[in-house]
Amino acid sequence: VVDRLNAGGVSTRPVRTIAEILAELQSDDRLLLVADALHAAPGQYRAIANAPAPALLAAPDGPTTLAFERIDAAARWGGLALLPATLVAENSDIPADWDVGSTLLRSAVQANALRIAVDPTLFERGEIAIVADPATANAVETRLLQNIPFSGDGTGQWLFFAPLARLIGP
Repeated sequence: VVDRLNAGGVSTRPVRTIAEILAELQSDDRLLLVADALHAAPGQYRAIANAPAPALLAAPDGPTTLAFERIDAAARWGGLALLPATLVAENSDIPADWDVGSTLLRSAVQANALRIAVDPTLFERGEIAIVADPATANAVETRLLQNIPFSGDGTGQWLFFAPLARLIGP
């Protein structure tokens, strides 16, 4: 994700502590919070990037969203949040053993962050997933390979080689 964002002109740097985050932020900056091992479609990144901060993706609680952190009785976090620098600064004194991502997410929820509703079918289709095990990684990989348009030169390549490549690819 970092490489793709940097290639797209968005300056990124992974950080692990609030102090590291604050050293990089200016008072009017916004921070993109990404769940560990998140796979999300570019449209989800665009949706959160175009929102006013604080904002977060929110999905209905259900069987396909169990890997995502609960944010209230009926919803789970969709894996992306946009936070203002002021919200990060308010958390500068958290204990060192606290999870930075969860703490910032909780602060966004408590600040009544704008919730951008995510269609639950995106989780069912694997367009948004937490890739925490080989089965999920294989499912995401297969889905990505199936969505690559084949631009072969002829019908034989389109009918034979494209399905063969998709079969062998995973």
